[in-house]
Amino acid sequence: MSEINNTNNTRKKGYKTLAIVLSLALLAGISGGIGYEYERNQIKNKNNSELDLNSSANKSSAIKKVSLVTNNSDYDLSEVVENTMPSIVAVTCSQYISNSADSFFDYFYNYDNRNDQGREGNTFSAFGKGENDEFTEKKDNKENKDNDEEDSNLQESSAGSGIIIGQDSKKVYIVTNYHVIADADSVKLTFNDESELKCEVTGYNEASDLAVLEVNISDIPQKTLKNIKIASIGSSESVDEGESVIAIGNALGYGQSVTTGIVSASSRIVQLSDTAMNLIQTDAAINPGNSGGALLNASGQLIGINSAKYAADDVEGMGFAIPISDAVPKIEAIINSTDLDASSNEGYLGVIGADVENTYQNIYGMPAGVYISQVDKDSPAEKAGLYQGMIITEFDGKSVTSMEVLSALIKAHKPNDTVTMTVKVANMGKYEEQKVTVTLGSSSQANTGYNN
Repeated sequence: MSEINNTNNTRKKGYKTLAIVLSLALLAGISGGIGYEYERNQIKNKNNSELDLNSSANKSSAIKKVSLVTNNSDYDLSEVVENTMPSIVAVTCSQYISNSADSFFDYFYNYDNRNDQGREGNTFSAFGKGENDEFTEKKDNKENKDNDEEDSNLQESSAGSGIIIGQDSKKVYIVTNYHVIADADSVKLTFNDESELKCEVTGYNEASDLAVLEVNISDIPQKTLKNIKIASIGSSESVDEGESVIAIGNALGYGQSVTTGIVSASSRIVQLSDTAMNLIQTDAAINPGNSGGALLNASGQLIGINSAKYAADDVEGMGFAIPISDAVPKIEAIINSTDLDASSNEGYLGVIGADVENTYQNIYGMPAGVYISQVDKDSPAEKAGLYQGMIITEFDGKSVTSMEVLSALIKAHKPNDTVTMTVKVANMGKYEEQKVTVTLGSSSQANTGYNN
């Protein structure tokens, strides 16, 4: 009995110690809960605006920016997401089919035989950019088909996301990626209240991977109008590495989902197909179906449009988004353009160049940058005084290290934008720095596909 009593005494002491620990833990939990509720109550993010059906704004003012909130210390993720979800739509694209259909995995990943022939190794994936047929040709083919035949021959082929970006007096505009709708014969939107509506393609800019969809306000059910919102537009120019971000999109076509992460790099030049783009890099998961979705800062403001990820077996956490400050002027150009393809609204310089590689820098003492090998006649570059042999080292205050970088910087501007460039010119074995001011032209002026 004495042994049993000794064991019981030991247990009683243990219980007493455990009770003290649990009491302290409970106290800490209550304190943490109070702190959590305090932070939750401090939320001031109420920037999302409901659709204004009485708006008399024209197309050029359809997109409205809000002031960037720089203090993100007090925010609740669930409330940010709740406020933003009404601005996000699922985009479902359909194509005409003959006698064949894609597999289950082809549908969700868009990695069918047409799109993936010859694809090997590490690639940047724009999530299912398909055949190179022009959208306008597909649109013409669609209009020539009988309505009954359209319905029977259409099959859902891909899923993406979109963001309600603005409105005018008659239409609501949704921005998505060009590669989401590139091969579509019909596009359907699913709003946050699960209502579905067919939409039209306002226009696109393939090089910038942007497309705008439109829906007549008169076609949107009143119940849906009360539930949806225009996204709050932030600024990507002041985004910092390490800043918290939220990605929302229609991942794998299952419906809207949320992932979180940080900004890994605020400006990264990425080669997508034949185009170099300046993108925000994030470790927030961006999966097929997220394309065209929103990348938000901690205040719930739109800072990027999810576009691509780095696909490789040995790489994780490399997603990319189009900076919203770069995208807004192009979106406005698409909305206001009379052409379906609004890529002519990108800037154009008129030079063909080559990267100054390390070998030439070391042997000849050439500065890093882009060596101008040719200048187009009557181009903005020629009018500004640029000539063969000059080395471009800066464009609009940003360092130029390659032709890819220069191309992306030029395309980020609109025609008639005036920018200052830094060039270096050889003189008696040394390179002298000069500043050159140039007014950009339109990309439709380019003589070849290699001009920038």
